[in-house]
Amino acid sequence: MRRNFSSLYGKTLSEKAQILEFSDYLAIDRTVMANERTLLAYIRTGVGLLIAGLALIRFFKQTHFDYYEIAGILSIVAAISVTILGIRDFFHMRGFYAEVLEQQFMEKQSGKSEQRQNQQKSSARS
Repeated sequence: MRRNFSSLYGKTLSEKAQILEFSDYLAIDRTVMANERTLLAYIRTGVGLLIAGLALIRFFKQTHFDYYEIAGILSIVAAISVTILGIRDFFHMRGFYAEVLEQQFMEKQSGKSEQRQNQQKSSARS
């Protein structure tokens, strides 16, 4: 039985409780929120670089120095790159968390099945 743990995103507390223990899903929620904060930081940095690039191009266009325009274009390219890398990193880490959760779930399931077998053996002996 294989479960998709990426579906834990957006689940209620009682839905998660059926799959994981209390400490597990609190840790998962903290990790997911940290990943989302990191994505927002990447986006905030990208927007800042974009605004700086547009300002350099717009306000220094009347001067005869092309350095400001080049710096503005480089800043815009950096803004796009940072945003794309942040989005890629967000989805990569989200998949990684799903794999780790699945592995933990499988380990707990095998531990529970071993406990059940031991209980059945001990009750059969009685």
